[in-house]
Amino acid sequence: MRYRSYGNNGKTVSSIAVQLDDPRSDVSYSEWRARIRVCLLQGVTAFEVVTASEALAKALGAEIAPFDPSGIVVIWRIRPSGRPSISSLNIAEAIEAALDWTGLAGLDVLMLEWDAYKILEPEAWDVLDSFAQASAFERLGIVGGEQAVDLCLSDRRFTAVKTFFGIGENPILRRKIIEASRLDTLVFARAYFGAPAEGDSTRSLMSEIKELLGFKSPPPPDQMPSLDFLKTTPNWTAEDLTLACLLTDPVITAAVVETTDADAIVSLSQATERDLPKSIFAQLEIARTAGAQLDSRKVGRKPS
Repeated sequence: MRYRSYGNNGKTVSSIAVQLDDPRSDVSYSEWRARIRVCLLQGVTAFEVVTASEALAKALGAEIAPFDPSGIVVIWRIRPSGRPSISSLNIAEAIEAALDWTGLAGLDVLMLEWDAYKILEPEAWDVLDSFAQASAFERLGIVGGEQAVDLCLSDRRFTAVKTFFGIGENPILRRKIIEASRLDTLVFARAYFGAPAEGDSTRSLMSEIKELLGFKSPPPPDQMPSLDFLKTTPNWTAEDLTLACLLTDPVITAAVVETTDADAIVSLSQATERDLPKSIFAQLEIARTAGAQLDSRKVGRKPS
């Protein structure tokens, strides 16, 4: 596993962060421990908890307990979950449950989904401030599309963002993310590798790569020849090569992957240390140019 800078404080983090999600609470405590242990053994030091069950959170806490807390990054997400608004009590209960279940003294990043941010009641901000002052979380983050990056630039309470940021990203959004990074904003790039962690429908690799590039209504594959190298480069799987290409951008803190499959984690971890073929860098520029041309707005992407 290769490691990357985590903010401007000299800390490092694994190149991939693993997304943990248990929306139906149907995975046992022992199974979650086994999945998380596989990740740790491959050098993963960052985990994003999307929808937490008690079993998931306690398993995460148990597996990371032997490690130096300063070397592990735990990101905890706040979701709207169908609520018309999110109150101060909702925020307090979510943070307290996260700390109680994991046994952590504090979270590294508390992430608000964009829709959750939009329905926060005014009093909820006071509770967030109180928990931040009490070191219950180090950074406040936002999950969303281009407007989430804009929020990090305009509201410096937000110092972390998780967003789609593909290898062929629009240059306008790329410049915004670079600017946010210079302001010590953590940038977690949502990536897809392996089985989907959210939702039940199976998604094809090419449809996911197109989504990663930012097309809400993807053009047909024959209109995207710039991506062919992901499938045709010798000795690379498309997943590993996509990850390696994504990580060529130094502003990315970590790429978030949606799989806990042991074989996939091993392969992706090894891909972070492999040297890319020299020809890939030219292909990357072609893909970025194509991504900009296929986005008719020329200003990045709307949030999904």
